[in-house]
Amino acid sequence: VNKASVMSHPFSGLDWTVAPLSSARFFIQLNQIDKETCFYLLSSGTGAVKTELNSGSESCSEQNTIKFIFY
Repeated sequence: VNKASVMSHPFSGLDWTVAPLSSARFFIQLNQIDKETCFYLLSSGTGAVKTELNSGSESCSEQNTIKFIFY
């Protein structure tokens, strides 16, 4: 899984990436997410098995990086 393998542009207007973590897992990372959108994304059901916020932070700040990990 990588950005070139994604059909269409699901995150138009956002700085994002998708990449493998292992042969069975991959992540979608959203960068420079504002505080309000961060709260919304973290409270939405994404289906991710794990979510990492700002490399270990527990709360949204003014600019955020959110990594959603999937199987």
